[in-house]
Amino acid sequence: MPETRWALVTGGSGGLGAETAVALAARGFDVVVAYGRRADVAEGVAERVRNGGVDAATVRLDLDDPSACAAVVGALVGERGAPSAVVHVAGALLRSSLADTSDEALDRIFRVNVFAPFAIDRTVAPGMRTQPSGGSIIHVASVIGPLGSRHRTAYAASKSALIGLTRALAVELAPTIRVNCVLPGLFDTEMNDALRADPAALASVAARIPQGRLGRPAECGAVVAFLADNEASYVTGTCLEVDGGLTYRLAVPSSDSGT
Repeated sequence: MPETRWALVTGGSGGLGAETAVALAARGFDVVVAYGRRADVAEGVAERVRNGGVDAATVRLDLDDPSACAAVVGALVGERGAPSAVVHVAGALLRSSLADTSDEALDRIFRVNVFAPFAIDRTVAPGMRTQPSGGSIIHVASVIGPLGSRHRTAYAASKSALIGLTRALAVELAPTIRVNCVLPGLFDTEMNDALRADPAALASVAARIPQGRLGRPAECGAVVAFLADNEASYVTGTCLEVDGGLTYRLAVPSSDSGT
């Protein structure tokens, strides 16, 4: 009998998380959709997953409390066995300059964006290592991590830390567990509601993206699902930009005539 595979997706009630869950279902994973506040939305995502012919469940994770997250995930592992894939989509965004970032805000963004994924990874890794096909951990960071951004100081620092965690774990947990990171650019999600509501601003931003538009959440979900699946069995420690070319458009200004 084929191995039953299940995946945990944090932030599964959001745009990128929902499409990741659906993409994983299309590859045959049962999916546990983890959410923070919107139980009804998470259940709607789970129903979409079930429509793909696989099993789905929902669970609440309070990423503000990494120890509690680890306890909930540990209980899931006790019930279901170790997951084949864990995808950390959930995160906190903080728009604040260096001077305006309080200690409390800095602490929270690292708890949500770094400490909670760390605690969950530490919880699932021992069981993943005993599975015949190992496992896959995928951190969803941001292009802002390596690029930086004005008034995103703490956010950029936390996402850079997540990239570092990815690369360290890829070495530590090899060869049985693969660990990769996806770096989304600008996507058509609720996080960019203010931008979507301003046609002039949206057009200006889109003009700076080589693809000429915001990304569609399903485009990111498909990349994550590929990394989770066995097709990517020789891919670990990578940080893959899914940004329509934004990173390299910004890295090399059009006025630069050098080679």
